Amino acid sequence: MAEINLLKQNVPKSGYGNNLPSLLVKFLVVLGVGLVGYWGFLYFNSRKVANEVESTQTALEAAKAQAVNFKDRNEILTRQAQLKTLDSLITGHPYWSHLLPALAKVTLKTSSYSAIRANGDGNIILSVRVPSLQDLDKYLQVFDLQQFNQNFSDVRIGAFHEEPNGQTTNIRFDVKMKYNTTVLNYNSK
Repeated sequence: MAEINLLKQNVPKSGYGNNLPSLLVKFLVVLGVGLVGYWGFLYFNSRKVANEVESTQTALEAAKAQAVNFKDRNEILTRQAQLKTLDSLITGHPYWSHLLPALAKVTLKTSSYSAIRANGDGNIILSVRVPSLQDLDKYLQVFDLQQFNQNFSDVRIGAFHEEPNGQTTNIRFDVKMKYNTTVLNYNSK
């Protein structure tokens, strides 16, 4: 009959199975220490931020109290209100002098204006003199160019006629067109 050995045998196991539990325990211990360290960092950092917030709020309250108790506070508030009103008046005021440089950019050197009538709703009527019919054609063609027609549109001319000017004659005509009203706005440039 065969004998059964009920005693434990101390035969070492081979491979990674033997080291896995100890490596896992070491990893979990390192992970736990790391988490405790990170929590400590967050705790002390949050305390530091809370102290900074508290000191900033204290400084802000002190600055507010100083501003309220400033002896010339009412005068400063009055001047601020005046400056705000002035700014709104400046930005809302139409500057007709801005229309003339924009008009000069689209005007031929050979043409001249004898009358300009403009209103705030974007309409302008001009009395124009040019030396010839070719110059009249050039004058009108300028408004077809993209770089010149951004401020003026819907250009219409009335009847034209010859007008004596010494030994030469000029062509006189009226032009009615629309202009971009933003040209009249104030720009601080």
